[in-house]
Amino acid sequence: ADFVAQLAQFSSLEQLQNINQTLSENQNSEVTLGVEKAIQSNTAVSLIGKNVEISTETVTYSGDGSVEIGYHLEGPANRVDIQIFDGTGNLIHTLTDTSPEIGNGSIKWNGKDGNNQQTMAGTYHIIPYAVNGENNSVIVSATLMGEVTELRHLNGNPILIINGSEAPLSSVTRISKEN
Repeated sequence: ADFVAQLAQFSSLEQLQNINQTLSENQNSEVTLGVEKAIQSNTAVSLIGKNVEISTETVTYSGDGSVEIGYHLEGPANRVDIQIFDGTGNLIHTLTDTSPEIGNGSIKWNGKDGNNQQTMAGTYHIIPYAVNGENNSVIVSATLMGEVTELRHLNGNPILIINGSEAPLSSVTRISKEN
């Protein structure tokens, strides 16, 4: 029984080596591109139900509750501001984190503008800005965190649905299974 199991393992290993060799020799072939798309789709499906973080320049607000807007800070900073703009380009609110740490952080937006008025459901443009103690800019990028609830394909590429927003699989920067 052990001998048969070892033979099966050797057979599987040989098949994997043949597949690897075939893919290496035919990097631009339709077969290789098909395998690549299948792997991307398989990866995307496995993200359903998991929390992900994506790089973004927009946030979709449902008109109710709050939205967590994340950021990734490249260096030490004293303050991170997230400016929120409406569809016509008007600045409607600025969120501030006065004790950010290097790496990933987040700020919740309750959907209200600078005058504490409720905003409408829709997509809003966000711009992050960070400064250090000398008032010099620090590199920061906006991210969106949320649970992947759906998956769709656009031209064969997987598109994740997160908090009502759509994002390509390639924009995922972090994955966690915690809610």
